Parts: sequence; C-alpha cells; structure tokens
Amino acid sequence: MSRIDTTGKFQIWCGLLTLAVMCLAGCTSKAPKKQIEAKVATAKKASTKKAKPLFTDKHWALVKAGKLVYPVGIKGAPESVSVTRDFFMKKTEVTQKQWHALMGSRPAQFKKCPTCPVERVSWFDAVKYANRLSAAESKTACYSAQGIATFTPIYTCPGYRLPTEAEWMIAASRYGQTSIGDAQGVLAENSGQKTHSVGSKAATTDGVFDLYGNVWEWCHDYYGEWTSGRSVDPVGPATAKMRVARGGSWRSPGKDLTPFSPRYSHLPANKAPTRGFRLVRTQTSTQ
Repeated sequence: MSRIDTTGKFQIWCGLLTLAVMCLAGCTSKAPKKQIEAKVATAKKASTKKAKPLFTDKHWALVKAGKLVYPVGIKGAPESVSVTRDFFMKKTEVTQKQWHALMGSRPAQFKKCPTCPVERVSWFDAVKYANRLSAAESKTACYSAQGIATFTPIYTCPGYRLPTEAEWMIAASRYGQTSIGDAQGVLAENSGQKTHSVGSKAATTDGVFDLYGNVWEWCHDYYGEWTSGRSVDPVGPATAKMRVARGGSWRSPGKDLTPFSPRYSHLPANKAPTRGFRLVRTQTSTQ
C-alpha cells in the first residue's frame, strides 16, 4: 500500500471522528434541550386544556312551565296537562354532525347532510347520547346503562334527557293549537321525501325549531292511554312495551299535526329514517 493511500485513509478517519464528536456535542448542547423542554411544556398544556363543549347556551331555549287545555272533542270534555318546572330544550333536533362528534358513528339514511337531523336511532341510542353528553359536562346521568330512569320523577334529574310527552306538548303549543303549514315544518308537502337542515323553518315563541316534521321525536315516556282529568308533571305509565314519539316527519301531512295528535308508539329498539330526537334539561336554581 502506498503512503498516499495510507495518508488518505487516515485523513478520512480523522474527518469521521471529528464529525462524530461534533454530533455528540450538538446532541448535548443547551439549545436542543431547551427545544425539548418547550415541546414537553406545550404537550402538558394541551393535555390539561378543556375540550370545547359540543353545545353552548345558543343551542338551548328556555321553555317556561305552563298548562295546555285539550280542545273539547278530543276526549269529550275539557282536560289539561301541566308542567310545573321550566326547562331547557335543544332548539333543534340533534344533527348528524352533532351525533358523530359525540358517538363516532353515522347511522342516518340521508348521509350527505351533516346539518340534517340524525335518524335511524333507537330510543336506547337517544338516551345513551343523553348520558354521554351529561358525562362530558360533568352532570349526573338521567338513565342507567339499560335505559332505566335514575330519578323519580325524571323532571328532577339535573342531567340531559329526552323530553317527557307533556314537555313536548307544552313546547309545541307555542306555535298555536291548530294544525301547521309550510312555514313551521318540513312536511310531506314540502320535504321532497327527505330530511332538511334543522332550523330552516319558523321557531316557536320560545325559540324552538322543527317540533313538527323533519323527524318524529322520541319522548321519555312509555306509551299508554291518557288519564282523565288534570295531569300535572306526568311521566306516562310505570312500564310498558312501547315508547312515545311525537311531531311527525318529512312524510307527514301538515293538516294532521297539532300539539295533541298524532302520538305514535314504537318499540324502543326500533330504528327508522323518519325518527330522531332532541334533548332537554330541567332548569335548576343554580342555572
């Protein structure tokens, strides 16, 4: 081997050794350490930062307690239903986007409309959503994992839940007590046989949209015959096979929809593209 070859290799090895020393010095220098500490601090800050709430005050309408008198002819004599507690009702039905944000699934038939109401959800799905929203906001759940009400009466629950049939009727009566038309609901006459974006029609005097049409809304109550006489803060039968749905859907003629009728019964596990839900929460003294 020539001296030139030996010298060249020696110089190469010296160069590599110098680069290694420089790399080692760089890796232990203060600048990268500070960068690492900054990244750790940013990560810690992000982990403790509160998640943006799914719903804010603008999503809820305060519905005042009230009484609704049935017209003579529905049951043969004047009767009434009363709700004695004010409650917050979601201004619109829960949308597909809002469902996906909390539940991670996309059950709706009309999938290409994130602002349309979520449908093809069962009564059990709806109360699971209510419980999950309560947990997200550190509120007490209103239902067990099996869908059993954890408060008696349900009006006393501080978390999110489905409206009782009486609450739904009181809210719907703020449109008036006669049948509705194109201005108030997404109906058979104007729907094009599909759901529409929520809030596209006129609101009640309380600021609630879509109580009629778009999708039938699950109510808290088991389905049963209305009791005679005055009914104050009713919750329906103690047990039954069916749950109540109210308000009609995109298939319903407007002339058939009033605060009093129709009222349908469905098995709580049933799912359909005409059925969705909205939530309520009883107002408390601290709110």
